[in-house]
Amino acid sequence: MPRATKKCQKVIDEVLERLTVGETMVSIFSDAHLPSKRAFNAWRLKDKELDEQVFTAMRRGYQEHADEAVSTQLKIMRGEFKGDPKQAQAAVTAANNLGHQALAKLSKLDNRYKDRQEVTYTGPMIIGWDTSDVESDVSDVENENPLSDQELDNIIAEDIVN
Repeated sequence: MPRATKKCQKVIDEVLERLTVGETMVSIFSDAHLPSKRAFNAWRLKDKELDEQVFTAMRRGYQEHADEAVSTQLKIMRGEFKGDPKQAQAAVTAANNLGHQALAKLSKLDNRYKDRQEVTYTGPMIIGWDTSDVESDVSDVENENPLSDQELDNIIAEDIVN
């Protein structure tokens, strides 16, 4: 069967469904009955609504990846994993990597997964390195000369003794 070249809803629906369940675009477009990845991406460039649908489906797919990673780890923790300890360790490692990658992608693509930090400052603020306009108030400084090493040693010795 030749590859699809004309944009049609049946192909779009299949691609979106497969992306939503976490399948990769490489895997999807390796099927001969679908257009090439390049052709599909050309459709996306011309159709912003399709591009948004693909973006949404990919985000859902990344959520599936994270969910699958947690599911695998929970099976191992509950003793439900079938296989030898090396396979279990490999599964945990793969699940960790999959989960981290999924969350990293989601944090870049979806603001709901970003750390929410807000800094609020009210009041006067000086931003810059030029200090020529800043007045220096040294009236509360008893001695403007720096302490010598001997004077510092004496202070430290007094604190230790007392």
